Amino acid sequence: PQALTGVLGESLGLFGAQAAPETTAGEEQVPIHQAAPETEQVARSDRPPHELIALLAEERSLTPSQRLAFSIAARHFYEELHGLPTEPLRLFMHGEAGTGKTVVVRLLRQLLERYGKGSQILFMAPTGKAACAIGGSTQHSTFAIDLHRRGLASEALGHEQREQVNSRRIRYLQNTFASVRWLFFDEVSMTSCEILAEIDQALRIGRQNFDIPFGGMNVLFAGDLCQLPPVLSSALYSDYTSRSNPSDVQTMVELGRAAWQKINSVVNFTEQMRMQDADMAAVLSRLRLRKCTVPDADLLNQQVLRSNECPAGVELNNEKEAIVLVRTNETVRSLNHQRATQYASNVGSDYVVSSAQDKTIAPMTDERRRALLSYNGTAKSKVGLGRIPLFKGMPVVYRGPNQSVSLGVTNGAFATVVGWELQPDAWGCLTPKGVVLKFSEDASWALSELPNGCLPILPTSSSFKFAPMEPGGAVEKVQRQQLPLQPGFAMTVHSAQGITAKGAVIVDLHRGGFEAYVAASRATRKEDIFLLRPITVGHLNKPPLPRALRLELQRLNIIAERTSRLHDNDDWRLGYRQGTDIPNSRPQQEPLLRPTQPADSALGQSNIGASSAGPPRKRIRLETASPDPCARPQ
Repeated sequence: PQALTGVLGESLGLFGAQAAPETTAGEEQVPIHQAAPETEQVARSDRPPHELIALLAEERSLTPSQRLAFSIAARHFYEELHGLPTEPLRLFMHGEAGTGKTVVVRLLRQLLERYGKGSQILFMAPTGKAACAIGGSTQHSTFAIDLHRRGLASEALGHEQREQVNSRRIRYLQNTFASVRWLFFDEVSMTSCEILAEIDQALRIGRQNFDIPFGGMNVLFAGDLCQLPPVLSSALYSDYTSRSNPSDVQTMVELGRAAWQKINSVVNFTEQMRMQDADMAAVLSRLRLRKCTVPDADLLNQQVLRSNECPAGVELNNEKEAIVLVRTNETVRSLNHQRATQYASNVGSDYVVSSAQDKTIAPMTDERRRALLSYNGTAKSKVGLGRIPLFKGMPVVYRGPNQSVSLGVTNGAFATVVGWELQPDAWGCLTPKGVVLKFSEDASWALSELPNGCLPILPTSSSFKFAPMEPGGAVEKVQRQQLPLQPGFAMTVHSAQGITAKGAVIVDLHRGGFEAYVAASRATRKEDIFLLRPITVGHLNKPPLPRALRLELQRLNIIAERTSRLHDNDDWRLGYRQGTDIPNSRPQQEPLLRPTQPADSALGQSNIGASSAGPPRKRIRLETASPDPCARPQ
């Protein structure tokens, strides 16, 4: 464990192993008499917290932003560890992808493990793929949000059943968060106000602390608000809620926004660590804020693919690893089918099509069968694809439920087709019975009789309503079974948010906005970004950032400046309030004594450890926090 190495492990006071006593090899048993070793008192001398924090930052080569964020969290941990009075930390690490935000929290977890507190921190993300990347779990599973919503919103459940679901969830939350003090939320831009309100309420219930945001927990957020906002939900910077929404949804949006505004520390991460090309990193930073220049457009246009419109463009070499990022699912399906057919013919692989198995109460005809297979759902109705091309070695994206976040078998995970089993139906179509996917090339886990990292995937069920084919016919409800995957040659920009592409990324930046920034920032090198057509500065800078987002960035920058003034220095010492010489802890020589009342109290007792002499203490101006709209009325 890294918590036992380097600076963290050098002062643990571990005993060295003693040499084994000498014995004879003969049959005669010879008693062994060994004098007891002299005893000595081993004093474990830890480094002072401020010194350990500085050494850790130097040992791990932290950037200035990482160093500041880690110092804030580590100092807060030490103050809580020594029982000093302190307000809960609510820190937002804000910056574009690849600036090393998760490095800070991983180091904080190692620091907690060093003191036996590793179980006090939980890592979470909005999606299974993002949670797998940080070794955590999804927000929905951690807070049982889906179960809670079904318990409240489902009309199929009676009142008594809803009460059982709610009481069961309350017990779960209280058991889960009884000993947890720290929470880390990654990719917070994907979290909506509604979900954050659910999280805030769950933590108040779990910690049984109803009057303090997030139940008094230390919460760390990381992400980039300049990425795509949540789908069909309110972004954290939303300053209004649509009046067309139900009243309960409007209330949740307002509560989530109120909880988000309780952040008391912000660190802006600016040092790019993932994008290897400095010029391209600067272009992406300006694209993020819609401040691109003509040289930025010229640099991107150097990567336009060769076509009839651009005969002087560049060639795409590694076709298999390239991913096309587009806006709509219809374009994704068309591109995936075309590229799968082309790639299978190029490599000489057997090419088959898995056709969905559809059932309806109406008699199935050949015409109806073909019409149903052409249906692939809409943006609001997620159903299995009608047809899925398959060949061995084909890259795919798993679209089923999260089976194991720790092993990387999550919705949105990339995989490779190893094998399949299909059976013909009455219309000559091959319907699926299962497929074997390889989720990781270097996985250490394996199932019986399967290579490492391979897992069998069964078809999943979905349903949809289908318009009648005969005049005057009733709308049909269709039950579909299909493999939960899609070819991995193309995907939507929304699906790509939060991932890092291993190879080339093909994008169209003509629409600009959030999609252009998210799509272009998936690559790690300038050579891996390819444009479908040339662009201009106007394409990159339009539409401008939403007004609500601009105001939120201004608010966060004000908090970041205040955070930097308060914490970006080496003046902190355990036991003293930042910027003062007032002790903030009990005297170390009397650790078991409790502070008593002041000398002018009714009992006339004096402060323990206080000195009547010495320089006058500074007065501290305490800022009054804004009232909490979520707090319980007194």
